[in-house]
Amino acid sequence: MENVIFKRALGIFSIILIIILASVACNFIGADEEDPVLSNSDEVFLTFGNVEITNEMVYNRIKARDGFVHLFNLIDASLLSDEMDAVSEEAIQDHILELTYGTSDQEEIDRLTEGEMEEMEQDFNDVLMLEGYNPEDPDEVDAFARLQLAQLNFTRQQYIDGEEGDRFAITEDDLESFYRDYKQGDAVAIPLRFFDRTEMRAVFNHFNLIENFEGGFAKYTGEEPIEDVGRNDYDEDNTEMLDDDEVLEYFVRIYNYMNQHLDPVDENLDLQGIVDGEIDQFMFNQMDLRMKAEERQEEIYADVATYLFERLKDAERPYHISSRSINDDRFFFYLLDTEDVPAFEDLDADALEDLKQEYAEILITDQQIEGVMSHLHSENNLRIHDEKLALRYEMQSGQELYEPYDDDVTLATLDGHSVTTDEFFEHSVTRIGAQYATDIAKIEFLFASDFFENAYGSNRDVFRNSSELMREHRNHVRDEKQLFSAGLYGQFGLSPEVFSWNEYLYLFGQAQQIRQQILQMTGTPDPFARYNFTERSAFLSEEDLLRQMVERTIRYDHITREIDYERYHELVEKNFENFFSLRADHILVYTDMDHDFLPDDFEDYYEEVLSDEERDELDIKRANLYDKIFERLDDGDSMQDIATEYMRALRGEDEDDDDYSEWARFRNAGLRMLHQNLNEGEELSPRTTRNYDEAFVEALKAIFDEYDEDEDFETSGDLVRTAFGFHFIRAEKGPNFDIPSARLTEDDDGYDERIANEDDMPNVAQIEYYTLSLVQQYMGEDVDISFPTELVDSLSLFYEPVFNVLLSDYYFTIIMSDHMISENVQFTSDHDLHLDRLSKLSDFYNRRLFPQLHE
Repeated sequence: MENVIFKRALGIFSIILIIILASVACNFIGADEEDPVLSNSDEVFLTFGNVEITNEMVYNRIKARDGFVHLFNLIDASLLSDEMDAVSEEAIQDHILELTYGTSDQEEIDRLTEGEMEEMEQDFNDVLMLEGYNPEDPDEVDAFARLQLAQLNFTRQQYIDGEEGDRFAITEDDLESFYRDYKQGDAVAIPLRFFDRTEMRAVFNHFNLIENFEGGFAKYTGEEPIEDVGRNDYDEDNTEMLDDDEVLEYFVRIYNYMNQHLDPVDENLDLQGIVDGEIDQFMFNQMDLRMKAEERQEEIYADVATYLFERLKDAERPYHISSRSINDDRFFFYLLDTEDVPAFEDLDADALEDLKQEYAEILITDQQIEGVMSHLHSENNLRIHDEKLALRYEMQSGQELYEPYDDDVTLATLDGHSVTTDEFFEHSVTRIGAQYATDIAKIEFLFASDFFENAYGSNRDVFRNSSELMREHRNHVRDEKQLFSAGLYGQFGLSPEVFSWNEYLYLFGQAQQIRQQILQMTGTPDPFARYNFTERSAFLSEEDLLRQMVERTIRYDHITREIDYERYHELVEKNFENFFSLRADHILVYTDMDHDFLPDDFEDYYEEVLSDEERDELDIKRANLYDKIFERLDDGDSMQDIATEYMRALRGEDEDDDDYSEWARFRNAGLRMLHQNLNEGEELSPRTTRNYDEAFVEALKAIFDEYDEDEDFETSGDLVRTAFGFHFIRAEKGPNFDIPSARLTEDDDGYDERIANEDDMPNVAQIEYYTLSLVQQYMGEDVDISFPTELVDSLSLFYEPVFNVLLSDYYFTIIMSDHMISENVQFTSDHDLHLDRLSKLSDFYNRRLFPQLHE
């Protein structure tokens, strides 16, 4: 949910990138210059209750978090002003559609359901809101898209205009590779797709056809059934070699045999007749295949493109005599025709220029944009006069841009332009001031509260406070500093010879992934384990670190007093009512009517492609197929065996035919089958199936509710229809099949009347006291209430997912933003703007954290 630049910044999390770039930070060691400051740093940014937050506090928070992103958005908008003016309104609208719906094709958008469109639009609006743009203001949305397009267009033009030897250029070799891999046009080919060698062999035997025999295809003419003849027994007396035309006839016959759900290809047509027929399933375009491979991240498309346009196109024959494995299937292709495209060396200047333009459209990604923008900064002699912001930029780009400056208000300079701290602050707070002020408010509110005094006493100085808990925080800092100084993280570039301690703190979140891996590898306890720091954590000093440690310690005491347990008990009810615990595998029955080698969107196929009569016929087959699968399963066959036998089945529907199969009428309807074992991870439960199709989850729940405990397994009562196809589900008991009860009465040992409960489902009092007891344990306080083991198990299943959210930083954001609004927060400037952003922030996290309460 970040903009283009911030997505690029996230690359810093890579271990490899840290290793490569760590050495460039050496230049910062020993520098102790004063960073630029705001001219109005002491002025109040906001007040509420007895809390006052200054401009300097907000400035420092922004600088610690995303300051460099907003600084370079500001700089890029200046450097690319002409490009931004040149962006057309049409391009902006298309870009907004792409960002919202993933496509600017109106026909594709129109195929989305109303619910899908609403969800995508809300997601895009949330992105805008978090980036500091008002989704309800067209000018704000325009500004968001315009800068991204200007960066994209400028980068693309640098590559187009670049000449051989330039840093950014599309070379002749690049164009030749692009032309070879993407621009060979169309091919017409007959595809024969088999599940595996066994199916291929059975089909070839049915046609008395022998592949890969004496350098070609042959027809078996002997009297003994071909399946009884060993390969070494083929000879000139029982085989006839086939020429290319005869092989083509067999390809057509086999294709028709295996695809009886499609209109048959006239078997009397010659090669040119088939080509002229423009059969959709025989048409392949190299560019389409390559783009599908990239867009869908499916290698099968790239493999088919390579096979048709490179290997087969240049082969002696228009077919290979052995099948090829592609995406676990076995394929033969008979190449009928390819587009006659000129050789690359014969392209004229205009054609080469068009090719370069097209290549540039595909070439430019975030990586190229980052490189070009960094070069543009360098060309304009950009210098950053704040050490921390310069360090963050250097870690991303590899460029050292830090330079002390004569005055203390200039943040960055470049040819003909400068950015002051005030300009940067005004730009940033307009976008994200309310968000970061809320983060600061959490700390300031807690430091000024009774929660602090209850935990630490009255001394608010984190270095002089002598309470046991504060000493523990300082010890944790000391332990981490020792690990860093002793070089524990040094092998990954986080070395005290490269970074100062304060620089390490500033980059702490970016190094968090590496740090956690090193601690796990070495078995070293994490000094900061209790504070739940994340990749977004950054500290400007030890004091800043200690204050955030305090906030992350006492926040829970405050949060638990703000929770509306009645409200969130609704989620516990839903968890209890919807619970299931199973282990399962399933057979997916799907279609590939467009022959793109992947399952169709089954809902679209079922609802939009099929007629009412065809849907009725398919539903009848669905019921019959369920019966057959269940019958085979009841006979002791495994799900894998059933799916494999199905996919190897021949296509004869008449019992008197030698190719008869009980599965044939389903195969001939275009139904394919795939087995998947769903037991490789955790149990199937509401928590582990959140990303599953809703109908599939409902079927799992129905199996759980109706499970006959005298049986070894249960199955879905029908083939379950989802967006992927039909599913036959087989399930067994999961590890939590016997639901733990929250019932607790005076007859139970360990009875406590405060958490008494007559029902199996946890009640409001139980979740409230459980929450308070966990916080007491966290704070090192005595817990005066005992929870029986089965009650804890019940709370873990049905309340703990809610509990984890309620004690998260995001939920604290909701509490704090709502508290600030209720306390009549006053922003010194742009009050209405910041207040609106504050309200939207609370609404966003409420929707995202508790979607079930907003359905």
